Parts: sequence; structure tokens; C-alpha cells
Amino acid sequence: MAFLMLEILPFSWTIIIRLFTIFSPGYIHPDEYFQNPEIVASDVFKFTAHRAWEFQPEWSCRSAAIPYLTTGIAYLPLRLIESVIGLNLVNAETMILLPRLIMFIYSLLIDLAIMKICKRMGISASGALSWISCSWIVLFFTRTFSNTIEAIILAVALMVATERSSLSTTNGKGNKIFKLGIIFTIGIFTRFTFTIFFLPIVVLLFLECIRYSTSFKTFLINLFYTALEAFVGILISSFFLILFDSFYFGSLKLQQLDLENDDYSYINLKMFFMILLQPSAWKNLKLSGNLTFSVLNSFLYNLDPANLAEHGTHPRYLHVLVNYPLLFGPIAIVTFYFFFKYLLFSLPKSIKQILNDSKKRSIFHILIKSLKSNLENGNGNGNGNGNGNRNGNHKKKETDFKKEKKDGKKGKEDQKNKMKMKNKKLTKTKKKIIKCNKSNEVPSNCIYYLTIGVLISGLFFLSIAPHQEPRFLLPLVTPLALFVGKQIDNEKNKKRKSKIFYILFIIWIIFNLLVGSFYGIFHQGGVLRSLLYLQSDSSIYQTYKLKNENENPNSGYLDPNQPLDYPSPNKDGVIFVTSNITTNYIFFHTYMPPRTFLALRPVSYILDSTEYYNIVNVFDLGGMPIENLSLLTNSLEMDVIPNEIVKKFSYEKFEPISGKQITYLIVPSDVKLPPINNAILIKSLPFHVNMESDFDNVIDLFTQKLLIYKIEKEKI
Repeated sequence: MAFLMLEILPFSWTIIIRLFTIFSPGYIHPDEYFQNPEIVASDVFKFTAHRAWEFQPEWSCRSAAIPYLTTGIAYLPLRLIESVIGLNLVNAETMILLPRLIMFIYSLLIDLAIMKICKRMGISASGALSWISCSWIVLFFTRTFSNTIEAIILAVALMVATERSSLSTTNGKGNKIFKLGIIFTIGIFTRFTFTIFFLPIVVLLFLECIRYSTSFKTFLINLFYTALEAFVGILISSFFLILFDSFYFGSLKLQQLDLENDDYSYINLKMFFMILLQPSAWKNLKLSGNLTFSVLNSFLYNLDPANLAEHGTHPRYLHVLVNYPLLFGPIAIVTFYFFFKYLLFSLPKSIKQILNDSKKRSIFHILIKSLKSNLENGNGNGNGNGNGNRNGNHKKKETDFKKEKKDGKKGKEDQKNKMKMKNKKLTKTKKKIIKCNKSNEVPSNCIYYLTIGVLISGLFFLSIAPHQEPRFLLPLVTPLALFVGKQIDNEKNKKRKSKIFYILFIIWIIFNLLVGSFYGIFHQGGVLRSLLYLQSDSSIYQTYKLKNENENPNSGYLDPNQPLDYPSPNKDGVIFVTSNITTNYIFFHTYMPPRTFLALRPVSYILDSTEYYNIVNVFDLGGMPIENLSLLTNSLEMDVIPNEIVKKFSYEKFEPISGKQITYLIVPSDVKLPPINNAILIKSLPFHVNMESDFDNVIDLFTQKLLIYKIEKEKI
């Protein structure tokens, strides 16, 4: 029954399940928002935001190009529609869902890579795709984690790496190495740890140089041209990414010569595009400043143990014993089983065989011969040519044997003649060309060992680092899917099915239902929904124009009882309101709230020749003690927030309180609040689990809610 379900589960279901996760309210980790949407939204819409330290110019430890290649594709069209057409589509819903939709589209590259690689391995892709569709990992596929982007890039890299070799004379892929150079660059600009996952691909390219070499000289030449082509791809792509980061962080600036004053002035992005359309003005441009190497900055930062200690240090075994099983469940145990089985049985046999043969010949000669033989033959489960026939070699050998037996001596003579002709062609090839005319497909066994190599390389090197989080292992999803697909394919070919497989299948389904529901629905599930509610309900959006349009020529008449859905400045960037408003948001015992989903722009207005501001303060208290909440709420009753309060709770600079004051307190239901004057419960959001809370049993844990209180105060 389990095999039947895996077979009939169509690819469309994998898409439907993943598309559904776009709407999941679960909050997995703050980095999903603060290293991507929060940055782009603050740039594009000029929203009030908390900029992560990595994107501060003084640190510049992450490339700004990566968020713009993901969330930027979603937000820039919204900004264009708002500016050109005047249609406002910017709200919390679109800002949350559109980046997830973009990531969903990008994640289809993982499925495409798996289908292509499975075909080259000579196995069915249904098992691997079904495994992914049933995994709770699909939650990450629609989230803007840098780890998700890294996983997508690795899948594309594996797909390109298993293409026909560019060293083959038979329809070789001439731009394969160049493409891998570009992919590698984008990968390390996403996360420098991409190098760890890419290392086995480098080994594969090295082995291809051996396979398609007819002598040591041709090997060196092939190796040189492979390295050169990869270097060109890396150089070109790095140039554009470094240039983007340098302009973004302000270390490199473009200046235009002012002919009237004979001096240079800085130009903005709009002026830059206008100058691009005027080639005659290019001669008046000048670059000043330095280049920003965000990848190098990130690498150097992580080399310092003191820096890593600020983010938390973990035991070296955490990835292997905790994070890997947490992400992949029982499949992690299966991979450990096959790995130890290889170490205990297969590897000793291979070493013993090499040692026995070394008595007659050198070990180096035996290794090279064995390596080239494996590269040319395949592994018995694929045909070595990637044509999808799982038993191709076996059938071919069986057919040749029957034909030879039938023809007798004639068949043997024909075979000898063919060998002579082949030797003559090989001799000519050695003299004329470097590339040798072998099968241009990457052998199926090489692809299989490549996936195993990525798994081992990723787990081993990431386990060396002192800071370890489960999502760091997310790029392993593609090689692990290929590994699982091969095991499922092997199991289907057995006449007698293993009972262990059925047990693992049931455990796998239960595991993913539980973990997927927890992180997709319950885990901090009220935070995003509270932002959706506050964005549509808060008084910050109830900004009115003046009743009498004669008070200011730029203001029009609008009923003050009808609030605007969104602050819309006039052509002078001014919004007219009837009173000064300060809105405070206090988040207590929750994950960090993404500020940009409140869609807050700096608002100012002029009344009776006096300029006023619509002030917004966001206080993120995190898991602080309850005494700190009392201290803050009591301070908000005063006219001005004391400096010690600002320093204690501040990520940003807070404005003084004046005029009408409205405070929203967002807190889990299990928190026992101190007495707060004028606090009214206005919203209760179910399905909010806070793992940092104290709870007696599982029932209490899953009955938690996120509560929103409103505290109003009018200054006289």
C-alpha cells in the first residue's frame, strides 16, 4: 500500500501542498523577515524598519543583492504601481504573501533538478518528489530564509554539474563550467557556507578531467581549461555583485561633473538611469570610494569566536544528533544506517582488494585504473548513460552473451576486430585532440556518490562550527531526496518488500504531520496575525485632512469621521491631521515583530503654521522579566520616555510622547500581567504557542493565545 501511494502521488500534489504553505501563519525564525523583507521594504517603501546589523554599512556582512533578487521582485512592482498608477496595494497581506509566492516559484527549481538528476541516475523521480511533498521542509521552501535560497542554488548547481561533460567530444556542454562558476558566486554571496556544499562538485569536475584525459599532459590541460572557464564565470558574476553591494552600502559613489561650477556632485539612482540614456554624458562621470566585499566581511566576522558567542555556542555534535534528525526525521536514521554499513562492510572489502593487488602493482596505478573503470561503467542500478533504463547494463550484457554464444567463433573474431579498430581510433585521438570520445553523460554511480559526498561534506564541516541551527542543514534536502529516491527505487524492484520500509513510511508521515503542524500553524502563530490586525485597526492610519480646505490650499475637504486606509502625502509630502498622535506597540514574550508589516511611513503635518508629527514607537521586550514590562508601562504614563527606558528596550531611536497617546500591548495568554490602567482586551488570537513559556502539560501549551490590549491616554 505504501508503494502504491508513492507511485500514484502526482507531481501536482507536491505543488498544491507547497502552495498551501504560503498562507501558514507559523513564525519559524526572525531571520526569515529581518534578513530579507524588512530590508527591502524599508528601502523601497521607506517604511519604519529594524535593519539587521549585517545590513548596516559599518558591518556590510551580507550581500544586499540577494534580498533584491527575491523579495525585491515582489516589492518593486508594488512600488511602481503605487507611483505610476496611484493604486495602493501595499498592506500587510501583500507584503507577507508576495515574497512567499516568489520563493514558491523559485523552489520549483528544486523539483526540476530532482527530476532531471533522477533521469540521469536511471531511477524514477516519483519517490524523491513524493518524499519532498510529504516533508515539513516545504514550509521553508516558501519562506525568505537565506538557507532556503542556498538550498535552491545548490539544487541548480547539482543539476548543472550532472549535465553532459564539456570535455567530451560527443555533444558536450561547452558552457557547463562557466555556468557553475556563476552559480557558485551567487551561492557564496547568499551564504559563504555554500562552499562546503559545493566542494563535492569540484571533486566531480576533477574526476571528469581524469576520465576524459588520455595522458597526464592532457589531464593537466583539461584541468587548466576547466579552472579557467570557472574563473571567468566567477569573475564576471562577482564583479556585478560587488559593484551592487558597494553602491548599496555607500562605500562606492558615482559623481557627475557640474560644468557650471566645475565641481563634482553625487547622483542618485533616478539620475543614474537618466544618464545611462545619454552616452554623451558618460564622460562627465567619476567613481569615488572603495569596494565592499560582503562575503569576505561575513567570513572574517565568523572566524572570531567572540562574535559567534554573541549568537550562541553549541556542542559540536548538535547538528548530527539533534538538528539533522529534527529536519529530516526517520530518514536521518536511514542515512546513518547506510553510512555505517558502508564503513563496516563495503569499505574494508575495497581496501583489502587494493592491498592484495598492490603486491603485483603500485597502489597508485590500481587506484587510477579502478577510478577510471568506475567512471566509465556506472553502478549496476543505472545504465551509465542516463537514459532512464535502470537495468540497462544488465540487459546489454545478457544480450551480448546470447549473441556471442550463438555465433561461436565468428562472434569472438568480430569482437577482436572491433577492439583493434577502437585502439587505432584511440591512438589518433591522442595525437590530434585533448578531449576523448567517451560517453558524454555523467555515470549514474558518480551522481549517486556526488549526493552522498554533499551530505557528508555538509554535515561534517558545519559540525565544526560552534554556532549550529537546524536551518543551516536545509541545503541537504536535494541530495537527501535523491538518496531516498534511489532507496525507494531499489525497494520497489524487490520481489519481497521489507516490513521495515512500511514501518518507516508510517513513522515518516506521523513525524511530518506533527512537526509541520507545529511550525506551520502553532509556533508563534499569533505574531503575524497580530500585525495584520494592527495594520488595519491602529489609530496611526486614522489621519485626517482638515475640514476647511481654505486653511491650506494643498488640502482637500474630507469628513474627519472617515479615516484614510493609508497615509497618503500630498505632492509636498505633507499629511494633514487634526491632532498629534503617538502610537506605541509593546511586544512581550514573542518573537521579534517585523516592523515593515505595520506599513509605517514617517508622517508629518502642518496646522496653524506649526509642524506636528505622527509618532510611532515599537518596543520589543522579547523574553524579559515581567518587572521590565511594569517599568515600561508605568513610564509611558509620563510625558516623556526616560533615557534609561530607551536604552533598555531600544533597537531604534524613540520619539518623545506628546498629544494623544495610544498603546497596544501584545502578549501571550499564559503571561500574568501586572495591573495596567485603562487596558482593554480588544483581540484574542488562538493557535499561538510560545515555547519559552512555562507550561504544565501539552494541553496547556496548545491552548495558548496571543492577546492584544489597547491602552488609551489623552494628554491635557
